Amino acid sequence: MVDDFRGDNVTIDLLTNIANYRVVILRLHSVLDKYGNLYIFSGEPYTESKYAMEQLTGDVRKAETFDGKLYFAINIVPLGAKKQDSLKDSTVILMGCNGTGDSVGIRKLHERGVKTYIAWTGYVDLSHSDNATLTLVKDLYLERLSPAAAVEKTIAETHPDPLYQTVYQCFVR
Repeated sequence: MVDDFRGDNVTIDLLTNIANYRVVILRLHSVLDKYGNLYIFSGEPYTESKYAMEQLTGDVRKAETFDGKLYFAINIVPLGAKKQDSLKDSTVILMGCNGTGDSVGIRKLHERGVKTYIAWTGYVDLSHSDNATLTLVKDLYLERLSPAAAVEKTIAETHPDPLYQTVYQCFVR
């Protein structure tokens, strides 16, 4: 089963309730806050009054795109957290920037059942991320390579991001 959620359909509710997927590919902006916590953008425009409790706890925050638009972003830890075993034995691929910068968040995803987490080591250009992710998915699911081998092969074939020199990195539980 493949489901595709885009734009304003990518809500905080969707991200906290995501469940029962073997593979979750998140083609979303992502950012590290000043404390090193990873947040992934939703498609929901930011309003101060919505998700008040989640904003107070730090699970949700205001995030700004490069063009100045404000959206809600969710910390990586509550991804799928509203459903029991929602990400059990899944692979999560984050196509946004700086996905490896939050070691605590990655560890907590693994504790909640994520088997494999693959993300970029820093900033990444969208077209490079798209191209490398297509190669990665092909290597994982058509070539049936292990996650680590698929990431290595992807880096060899697509090279580091030409502008930022970042690569995909793999974390397996």
